[in-house]
Amino acid sequence: MLLRRGPHSCNLRNIRSCSDNGKNFKFESNILKSVTAVDIPRVDVSSLIWRNIKNWELKPALTCGETGRSYSYGQLQRSSENFGTNLRVISGLREGEKLGLVLPNIPEFATAFYGAASAGLISTLANPIYTKDELAKQFVDTEVSAVVTTQSLLPKVRSALKSSLGGGCIIVVDGKTDKKQNVYGFQDLAQKKYKGADTPKKPDPEAPVVIPYSSGTTGLPKGVVLTHGNLVAAISIADHPDVIPQKSIGSFQEVTLAAVPLFHIYGLVNILGLSLFRGYYIVTLPNFEPKLFANTFSKHKPSYMCFVPPLMSFVASSPLITRKALSHLTFAANAAAPLSKQLVNQLKAKSGNSKLIVKNGFGMTETSALATITPGSFQKETVGLPGPNTEVKVVDDQGLALPMGQVGELCVRGPQVMKGYLNNEKATTEVISEDDWLATGDIGYIDPEDGHINLVDRKKDLIKVKGFQVSPTELELLLLEIDGVADAAVIGVPNQTSGELPKAFIVKKADSNVTEQDVIKFVEQKVAPFKQLKGGVMFVSEIPKSAAGKTLKTLLADNELK
Repeated sequence: MLLRRGPHSCNLRNIRSCSDNGKNFKFESNILKSVTAVDIPRVDVSSLIWRNIKNWELKPALTCGETGRSYSYGQLQRSSENFGTNLRVISGLREGEKLGLVLPNIPEFATAFYGAASAGLISTLANPIYTKDELAKQFVDTEVSAVVTTQSLLPKVRSALKSSLGGGCIIVVDGKTDKKQNVYGFQDLAQKKYKGADTPKKPDPEAPVVIPYSSGTTGLPKGVVLTHGNLVAAISIADHPDVIPQKSIGSFQEVTLAAVPLFHIYGLVNILGLSLFRGYYIVTLPNFEPKLFANTFSKHKPSYMCFVPPLMSFVASSPLITRKALSHLTFAANAAAPLSKQLVNQLKAKSGNSKLIVKNGFGMTETSALATITPGSFQKETVGLPGPNTEVKVVDDQGLALPMGQVGELCVRGPQVMKGYLNNEKATTEVISEDDWLATGDIGYIDPEDGHINLVDRKKDLIKVKGFQVSPTELELLLLEIDGVADAAVIGVPNQTSGELPKAFIVKKADSNVTEQDVIKFVEQKVAPFKQLKGGVMFVSEIPKSAAGKTLKTLLADNELK
């Protein structure tokens, strides 16, 4: 049973007052609505990306931070269109069929993705560090028959294709064509159109364009079917100046580092899609290596950055990133994990720029990235308000919308919400209602004073101690206040008497002398008895996290069971 009372109380009269006087939100029939809206074009995503290209055709679009190879906007558009058209010829792929992208963050990711999209193909994105077996499962699930990858990943990709589908066409970014092996060099497809390669028709905006993978609210990873319309909506929403402030391009070009993975929806939409649509200059980093990242950061001096908390923490604290390099940053976004006010203040202080805009947002693969964002620069630890064209409500266990201040499951409705899970109608109907509300699996409440959405925890991560619900996030943020604690995660461990007990996994800072008793005593002074760390404290070298920065609590739980 979800809690029915949150940290705030607000009667109906107060709720109406909030709605009548609020400048940034509307709350009607227990639904939180944005006061801003955008026009969403009915076009395919590639057409949207290239809509304003004449304004910056000769400007740099993408550069590899490791090798320096670079493409202008004009080159990128031409190579993308050639790639998509030629790919259908050499692979035999027809409209609506699947292409696998197993690529790190490199400029050719954009060429492959938008080229495939313009040709009516559907890309499925895979983490390049996946094992052969993990790739094979995704290839089988999505029924790919061609894959784009790199030379170093070729053996693993070929083995995965062979074991899952008996083989298929492979395009190698840094390789050469070998038709006997059914391998094609990427540049051969991107440089000029093959004979007989007719330009395909524009895809239907309602047609699927990409299938990233997500665990959703529960269970194993599932293919998330996103349409051209979903991505067009997501980019259009992010483009609103109240969401991500927009500067005039003119002779000035915003610069961003693509350090967040592009195979993740956050990187695909908020870095690649939005930046290309606006004419930004994107510098890609194939992997996070501190010196390479710092050198690239110092050389290119980004003005726009998308972060996850560990990356922001590195930038804010590492001596490898100088104040001079950081002083060029004017906008920073955070997603994927909670953002603390302490970290924001640390970043601003180091940059020396009191006007640095830092925004915190919430989204899922199922919402094509952004669903909510702080309306101004980050002031308190919330995920802000619904983005343009987006509605949010908080519901109880019966699905009834709750008043402000009451805790329940967060639901989102908007044009960026996925079409559904691939080949999984049961999972789709479990999270998307008949009236198009997506149940996020996140627990939170709406603040009656300013309408901001406060996340309490993930529904599946809540720890139950003798029937009481304990938020791991609350304890994790508390643990990070302890001197000597660099990172922390909390899970529930089985207990015969209590059902579960909270247990903390802690990474110490260098030269820290913090002990288990120090941690336990600190927490005892801050929380009620049922929230205390009676499951114990374990010091570890690192907290396992996904590429998007989320703590992999299942790995911690598996380790605990061992």
